[in-house]
Amino acid sequence: MNHDKIFKTLGKAIAVLLLPIVLTANISISTDRPSATKGDIVALTIKATGSDIKLPDIKSILSSPVIGTSSSVSTSISNSGMTTTKSKIYQFVANQSGDIGPYDVQINGKTEQTDTVRLKVGKPKASTIDDDLFATATASQTDLYVGEEMVVDIVFRYKEHLNIRRIQIDELTKNEFAIKRLKSTKPIKENGYITYKESYLVSPMREGEFEIPPHKVSVGIDSMQSDFFGIPLLKWQKIYSNALAIKVSALPQDATVIGDFEISATVDKTQTKPNRPVNILINITGSGNMEDIDQFKLEIDNVSVFSEAPSVRRGKNGDVWTQKFSAVSDENFHIPPMKLRFFHKPTKKIKTIKTKAFDIKVVGKTEAKPKLQEKAKKPKKAKKKQKRTMSSGADRYIYGAGGLLLGGLLVLVYFRQKNKKTPPKDTDIDIAIKKSKTDKELYKVLSRLENAKAISDIIDKLEQNIYKDKKHSIDKNYIIERLKKRHDEYLYS
Repeated sequence: MNHDKIFKTLGKAIAVLLLPIVLTANISISTDRPSATKGDIVALTIKATGSDIKLPDIKSILSSPVIGTSSSVSTSISNSGMTTTKSKIYQFVANQSGDIGPYDVQINGKTEQTDTVRLKVGKPKASTIDDDLFATATASQTDLYVGEEMVVDIVFRYKEHLNIRRIQIDELTKNEFAIKRLKSTKPIKENGYITYKESYLVSPMREGEFEIPPHKVSVGIDSMQSDFFGIPLLKWQKIYSNALAIKVSALPQDATVIGDFEISATVDKTQTKPNRPVNILINITGSGNMEDIDQFKLEIDNVSVFSEAPSVRRGKNGDVWTQKFSAVSDENFHIPPMKLRFFHKPTKKIKTIKTKAFDIKVVGKTEAKPKLQEKAKKPKKAKKKQKRTMSSGADRYIYGAGGLLLGGLLVLVYFRQKNKKTPPKDTDIDIAIKKSKTDKELYKVLSRLENAKAISDIIDKLEQNIYKDKKHSIDKNYIIERLKKRHDEYLYS
């Protein structure tokens, strides 16, 4: 009996000694690859075994935000007891090399730490013309001015014998540039290659030296294997183009438009009848940043002028900027010339061009508007004399009191009007902000302010709306109020 007690006591002691070993944490940290190309999506996995596990909430890795997470939990039962394993995957875009970790993990009410894991990030290696898969980027010019346009072509070609099932050419994006995708061309078969081309109209928004990074093309090649349902599995391969170095200079003398343009104006008639419209058409042809040309304002005394918003039509035979007006008057009038001021790059000078003027003759009489017939006046009925019941003395007191009361009210109204503050008039900047019809126009106004840093958060939102198709709501009145708090710097740079 004593032996049984000894064995029971010894068994309990052994169990207590073994308990920490069973519950000791098992933590691991790893990435899905030891090295990556800049721009690749990398997955970091943290796994822990024990009980009451709390894995870290990671917001960024190597200065890149975490763009996605996923978790899993598994439980196993064995002779030694029940164990739980939790794992969490954090996805991020690789931008720089470095050590990841350590991170705190809560296990069994205690804080444990992971090891660190090294990730090496390298620049994309551009493909060469002799490769089976080849990508290249070209620009129509690399030394240009703010607002000037260039065409960037992304070309991908591969040998015809390759069994390629899918091709994904990344969209061209760059925060400092306004980018518009042009119409895609059909693939071309030539000299044993199949060639794809994507073209973009690119316009820089700021001066400086920039790099358009290597463009990525993802290619899905048939791996000659199928999944459970018989669908062919693809082997994905990434191809990179060369980078483009772009130098952007500021436009001189506060010019906002650059190019080589011609302007013309036409009217559908030079003689008309009173109050009949005369249609005016303004055309600007040539090459340059036509989208930045402001619409014309036509103001003529004693003439009602109606205008449409300008439009830009691009074609193989050239680009055309158009604006239409209608003018209505009951007397002769003069249409003044319209002027366009722009930076002429071939001569590197500011140039002003203008339309010709027109004299419009209005012929005929203006039809008089019919007058409403006056109603026949009814004879006034003789007023019956009312008997006065008050004495003339009482009348004087009442009229005097009424006069004093009326005088007091007039004085009160005068001082209230005098003390009213006249609302401040809008400044030129306020007007420019209010008149901006698009995010791009508002961005141009704000980015040129000396105190633009004071509203950098709004400028960032505008850049996201323009370049990343975001839908941030922008309150112009809020912008004006914020700028007025820094009125000492409320100037254009």
